[in-house]
Amino acid sequence: MWIDVHAHLSSQYQQDLDAVCSRASAAGVAYILSTATDLASSCEVAIQATQKEMLFAAVGISPYDAASVDESIYEKILTLAQSSRVVGIGEIGLDRTNPSYPDSTLQKRAFSRFLEIARIVNKPAIIHSRGCEEECVQMCKDAGVQKALFHCFTGSLTALGMLADAGYHVSYSGIATFKSKPLDTLILQTPLGCMHIETDSPYLAPHPLRGSVNSPANVGIIGDYSATVLGMSPQELQAQLLKNFVQLFGVRDDYGKLFGA
Repeated sequence: MWIDVHAHLSSQYQQDLDAVCSRASAAGVAYILSTATDLASSCEVAIQATQKEMLFAAVGISPYDAASVDESIYEKILTLAQSSRVVGIGEIGLDRTNPSYPDSTLQKRAFSRFLEIARIVNKPAIIHSRGCEEECVQMCKDAGVQKALFHCFTGSLTALGMLADAGYHVSYSGIATFKSKPLDTLILQTPLGCMHIETDSPYLAPHPLRGSVNSPANVGIIGDYSATVLGMSPQELQAQLLKNFVQLFGVRDDYGKLFGA
């Protein structure tokens, strides 16, 4: 069974949640981490996770909306983060590649506050770190964050080494399957104990579905590809990824035991 550690399933992405979960289950997906990007989606994914056993939630404000964050939003995210079905704070972080994102000062101010929330509730930070992976690793360390998942990772080997040395985790998306094979070296250099896979649905559909609306049901394509790169069977990788998921997010033991973790 596969785990999708990063998918956007709130209604703002116009997906039928029941259908998405049914297709994912039929495709061998055990769990999905439904990840927020703003306050509305944070509230929604927190509720989703109480309604479907295969769903967990992460709440937070993405760097795209950093300029709109005020004290009341921090307080609301902190409140949502108390739920046992909310297992992470995110996605949060920085983006140095997209000029439509707010000024970097605003991004860093919001990121720092959400890292503080992650530290307070002792739950992993789910990090968007496009174009600034090393900076994000250092900010996590400076904030005293013990657990972090760098989602949709495409950074350098140096950044990978930094985050692994800090005890942080990394997840790979459908980008890994693109014909240019841009992430093979990163996958091979990633310590198995800190690796995860994700769809980032509805974005980044894997090859050969590139350009279509992505769904958690496709995470197995990424898993199969990663297993081939690593020289493992899909079943071996599934077992490792489940252990990593249980270890990072502290999900209930009885869930893990369903699949032999």
